[in-house]
Amino acid sequence: MKTQTSVFIKNMVCRRCILAVEAVLESMSITPISVSLGEVKLSTPISEAKLLELDNELKRKGFELIGDDKSVLLEKAKTLIIEVIHHKDEFDLRTNWSDFLSERLGVDYA
Repeated sequence: MKTQTSVFIKNMVCRRCILAVEAVLESMSITPISVSLGEVKLSTPISEAKLLELDNELKRKGFELIGDDKSVLLEKAKTLIIEVIHHKDEFDLRTNWSDFLSERLGVDYA
């Protein structure tokens, strides 16, 4: 079974952002398993040097890598809110935002 690692990226808010990040990855010969808002899934970890290079390339496009757990969680919450706003017909929001975010992110809202 392949190991999978994720790289989290700040400031991805739309489909064009995904395309821009995919272009950066391609230019660096990094082949992802998938690219979604705020997250790139890779089949193998990349070196610290390659991560630094990736961060520099992403910053040129207005993005940046996220390293700490708190920032990753905040970015995931922001991405989820953006997805709900853009695709509100696909979500059942009969609950309040705090309960919705807690359930979807798998963490206690407090």
